[in-house]
Amino acid sequence: MSDTNDFLRGLLPQCHTNATLAEMSEYAADKFVPIIAPETEQFLRTLLTITQPANILEIGTAIGYSALVFRSVCSAKIVTIEKDVDIANIAHNNFQKRYREAGDNSNGIRIIRGDAREVIAQMPSSAFEFIFVDAAKGQYIYMLDDLIRLCAPRGIIVCDNVLYKGEVASGEYPAHKQRTIVTNLRRFLAEISDNPSLSTTILPLADGISVSVKIST
Repeated sequence: MSDTNDFLRGLLPQCHTNATLAEMSEYAADKFVPIIAPETEQFLRTLLTITQPANILEIGTAIGYSALVFRSVCSAKIVTIEKDVDIANIAHNNFQKRYREAGDNSNGIRIIRGDAREVIAQMPSSAFEFIFVDAAKGQYIYMLDDLIRLCAPRGIIVCDNVLYKGEVASGEYPAHKQRTIVTNLRRFLAEISDNPSLSTTILPLADGISVSVKIST
């Protein structure tokens, strides 16, 4: 991290808003489970506090950390998709624990276990005011048409890790292992930047995030 990033991270709130998120953060660190970076978390909290969407789609549940962050700042109904059944079950248990902790027995978060590209192809258009994508990076480009279709007018699509360890912006030819991921992310960023249906900004926050507003149907 640069000195600037270190300084900015030091300004972030140090306390989680509930015990479940604190435990999940510790679990993720101990088990090397990727969750959203602190800078990304704070950005999403701010964005959702401003927009207060009624319906959120998340692609890539993992252990459920980001979905619970969303629920902590807005009352949206959340649909989250996870391909790995075992990790989806961990997320389900975390959601239930949070519900018990908060005294909230509602079904505010729904997990769909399956391949995201197959699942979103069957969803109705304009169903979500906010979409967060944090799944297989090489697949973003193949989901783009459905992401735009699913996003409501003036809705927001946020994609995480779009700079992929700095390799996407390096201008160098990527190593063989990451070649497909990096190439596809470069295509994806070019597409969302040039798409007339979207107004997009790409931020060098943590591992890079893109924020696109759907400006036309």
